[in-house]
Amino acid sequence: MSNNDNDLIADIILYTKQIVNSILLSEITDSYKLEQITNKIAFELASVIEEDRGGQYVYVRLNSPTRKQRIYSEFTGTNYRELSKKYKISEHHIRKIIKQIQKERQEQNQPMQGSLV
Repeated sequence: MSNNDNDLIADIILYTKQIVNSILLSEITDSYKLEQITNKIAFELASVIEEDRGGQYVYVRLNSPTRKQRIYSEFTGTNYRELSKKYKISEHHIRKIIKQIQKERQEQNQPMQGSLV
């Protein structure tokens, strides 16, 4: 990601191209056509964001539930350091996320008090 907040739209275009390209790569074999489609989607998305949110302050939450779930799904049982580097947060924070999600899942699997098992 760019260090300059003014480059957010450029980053969105870049990330959109990467995502769309990876999704369509197996379906579209013509590289020129793939590039055209990818560019069109990326620039249309950027245009919509500029029109809808132009001039507004944008806050991107780093500690979202989606991100936590992604970290948990990539957790192998021992890869705290790798996840820490990948997500640019401390190993301690990775451990807290894993522990929190494990606790939530454990609580979801517990029978309700007073119910018959």
